[in-house]
Amino acid sequence: TVPVAGSDIELPPDELVGKSLANYQIEAKIGESSTGSIYRAMQTNMGRKVRLYTLADSKGEEAVKNFMANASVKANVRQASMLPVYEAGKADGYHYYSCEHFSGATLAQALDAGTLLDEKTVFSAAKTAAAALAYLWENQIPHSPVSANSILITRNGTIRLANIAVVDPENGKTQGEEAIILASL
Repeated sequence: TVPVAGSDIELPPDELVGKSLANYQIEAKIGESSTGSIYRAMQTNMGRKVRLYTLADSKGEEAVKNFMANASVKANVRQASMLPVYEAGKADGYHYYSCEHFSGATLAQALDAGTLLDEKTVFSAAKTAAAALAYLWENQIPHSPVSANSILITRNGTIRLANIAVVDPENGKTQGEEAIILASL
C-alpha cells in the first residue's frame, strides 16, 4: 500500500454540511470546483458513501444548464478506472450529481505533501491515465486535460481517474499535446 498524505481532506463546513439534500446526508465539505462545492455524503437510499457535486440555483440558468449537461456526459462514461456518476437531480435550490467516493488523495495532494511514490505506483498512474484517455479518444468524448489533480490514489494504492468528460472543454488539447502532458506527470 502507498501511504498518501493529505487523504480525505475536509474543508470548513458550510450551510449544507449536516443537512440532507434529496437522498443524501451531507457529512463534510471536501472540495470546491469551478461550478460549486463537493461534499462527502451518504446516499441514504443505497447505503453508500458518495462524492456529491452541487451547484446553487442562484448561479444562474446558463451555469445550471452547463452543470447538468456535464453531469449527463459524465454519467455516460463507461471506463473502469474513471469514477462513475450515479445520478443527478435538483432539490432545495441546488442541482447536484453524485459519483463514487474514494478514500485517498489526488496525485497533486500526495506530491505537495512530500509523499514519495514507488515505481509501481508511478507506472500504474501513467497506464491508468493512458487507458482512460484512449477510451475517451476512441469514443470521441470531449474532456478536460489529465492533470495531477485528476489522478486519484486510493489508500490501498489503486489508481483511479476523476471523470474528466465534459460537454465543451476549455483549453482542449490534441492527443499529441495530452501525451506530452501525461509524460510530464
